[in-house]
Amino acid sequence: LDLDDDRSSPDEDEDGKQLRNTNADEANAQHGKSLEVLLATKNKRILEELTRFRILRTSLEISLESTRGGLADTHTELAKQHTQCEKLETDLLALSFDSPR
Repeated sequence: LDLDDDRSSPDEDEDGKQLRNTNADEANAQHGKSLEVLLATKNKRILEELTRFRILRTSLEISLESTRGGLADTHTELAKQHTQCEKLETDLLALSFDSPR
């Protein structure tokens, strides 16, 4: 290679002929195949992740409904106890008025 010649490149031999890079051709062919394989693998991984998220969502929905049911029961029990407390207070007031001091 002539270091003073600006036209020379690493892909040219001493006579200025273009050298064929067979590794690049193989890499390009492999790149096309590997890209398809990579995309298929990524698609499969994303679908598996989507399935896991759907299962998790279903589980969370079931848990939410169960919690809502428990909350409704708790509200009912609270209302019942509140009513009992009011009755007890009323009864205590009635007793305090009826008892002699």
